Amino acid sequence: MLTLLDLHNKEFRMTFRGYDREEVDAYMIQVIETYETMTQRADWLLEQGVPVTAEGKQLLSPMEIHNQEFKIKFRGYDMDEVNVFLDRVIQSMEPLIKEKA
Repeated sequence: MLTLLDLHNKEFRMTFRGYDREEVDAYMIQVIETYETMTQRADWLLEQGVPVTAEGKQLLSPMEIHNQEFKIKFRGYDMDEVNVFLDRVIQSMEPLIKEKA
């Protein structure tokens, strides 16, 4: 299982042709917020399989993370590395969701 430190410290390799860095970095902020809520707060809920804060803010679901697409640019993040890491995030989220179900 990933830790919040793993998410905060993750740096992706650059490649000649890869995912837009700014787009991935902005998305990772949302991923971290979701994961932090799910691991640090007991008051989050599930609404139709989607994690939601006690205040009603919808977080990212594993399906949304899986389906996320990024623009491809010259000198971007390694696409395979980003995809594998996001898959690891999903795998770490799934037991947390099963506990809430």
